[in-house]
Amino acid sequence: MKKILIPLAVVLVAAGAWRFSKQGEARAMANREIGAPPVRVAMPMKAASELKVALPGSVRPKDQVTLFARSNGFVRQVTVDLGDVVKKDQVLARIDAPDLAASLAQTNARLAQANAALALVAAQHERTVALGKSGNLSPQDIDASSLRLRAAESEKALATAEHDRLGALVSYLTVKAPFDGTINRRYIDDGALVSSERTALFDIATTDDLQIDVDVPQWAASQVKAGLTAQVTSGQQTFTATVTRTAGALDASLRTLRTELKPGPDAKLLPGAYVKVNFSVPRDEAVTQVPSSSVAVRNGVPTVAVVGAGDMLRYVPVKIVRELGRDVEVLGEVPADARVALYPPASLADGDVVRPVMPEEKKVTQVVR
Repeated sequence: MKKILIPLAVVLVAAGAWRFSKQGEARAMANREIGAPPVRVAMPMKAASELKVALPGSVRPKDQVTLFARSNGFVRQVTVDLGDVVKKDQVLARIDAPDLAASLAQTNARLAQANAALALVAAQHERTVALGKSGNLSPQDIDASSLRLRAAESEKALATAEHDRLGALVSYLTVKAPFDGTINRRYIDDGALVSSERTALFDIATTDDLQIDVDVPQWAASQVKAGLTAQVTSGQQTFTATVTRTAGALDASLRTLRTELKPGPDAKLLPGAYVKVNFSVPRDEAVTQVPSSSVAVRNGVPTVAVVGAGDMLRYVPVKIVRELGRDVEVLGEVPADARVALYPPASLADGDVVRPVMPEEKKVTQVVR
């Protein structure tokens, strides 16, 4: 039975291929008899070898923080004001915390008590061990003494840890600059009530070390790499900036790549300023620019109908790189010297002969952006 089915299948496939070829020949003969259908066409062209990308950017300090209070209290003294240039570890403000001072005094007393108790228990333990060696005390008495000694040591460790914690909080009552920078904002005045981790004290930033943040769209993200230069415009000045790093991944919601640039030494910028960043990004692949009306989706795949030799139509699958409005940039085997059909009818198939008509208003104009 299998020996019969295999030759039968071969015969059916061959018959189908013959029928398909005959249908194509019949269609071509019909087109010649009734005249090839007219199709408007346009000439594609090679897209620019560099992408001209103009993007908005914002200037920000390399380091910028908001300092918060770490303890409840009152501001005793503010030593700096808006715009002051400060050095690392410079005192910015002093805070009085009466409750914290009382807690620290209580902890000091508790620590002294723990030290005294430990000294007493340690002395008693030494006498207990000596009496145990002479046989005057039982092993149970020695074990009980050892337990009391370990309990006294634990009490001292607990008191020491609490003392260190409160001591660290006391050190935060003197607010110091974490790095060299400028006071961008002061939130407090002398005598103000502050709350731990809730009251902002100062904004400080490194205004002499700035960077520019830009969000690069997805279609240009793969060409933007560290070391690429850009022309930046801010007001009346134009200067060069260099890409120092990229995020390495697109933002999931915006589909953009966060990019940081370092402005040149001649740039005069202020943090928070708006700038315009102009990239000239080299392309990795040769891209063809065609009218948007020449792209049609067939079987879920974007295609371009190319009119080749003998005015024969051929559908070429493409990948859309960038949409430019009237035109679109594509990757695919679209010859630059061929013609592309505009609004190709769905009734046309591969191999059909058409009569190309090229209207003047449909010629492609190269777009450089």
